[in-house]
Amino acid sequence: MKNLLVALFTVMFSFVSYSQTIEVEFKNHLGFNSGKYSSYEDVIKEDNMLVKEFRSGGTNKYVIHLDTKKIMLFYNDKLIETETVIDYQVKKGLIFITFNDVELLTGEPVNSHIVINQNEKDKKHPKFTFYFISKTDGLSNGYKSID
Repeated sequence: MKNLLVALFTVMFSFVSYSQTIEVEFKNHLGFNSGKYSSYEDVIKEDNMLVKEFRSGGTNKYVIHLDTKKIMLFYNDKLIETETVIDYQVKKGLIFITFNDVELLTGEPVNSHIVINQNEKDKKHPKFTFYFISKTDGLSNGYKSID
């Protein structure tokens, strides 16, 4: 009987999928250039932003599959691109994700970063931040949600 239970548990366990999927959706965001900063905390500081541009007009949605290491960007429910997650960490309610990307100005590969704030009470950090360090000028560029 004991062997039967162990075998049954093993079969059931093999069919269970432990999917780690994160979805974040927002409409309004602010595009920015933060100078030569590379840390998340420095990039999001208003005082460090050299250029700010409010943008809106559609719904941005990111779906991140940590188990398959894929990140998908949707705009108004249309898939725009899929990239590969390099690394992720969770620190103090913030999820830090680094992924392969391409810098639009140069067409060169670049590591981009997404930070997701899971704590709705935390108003210090945006719900969503995307940024990368440009290979052409070393400046931090990206956007953060403002809704």
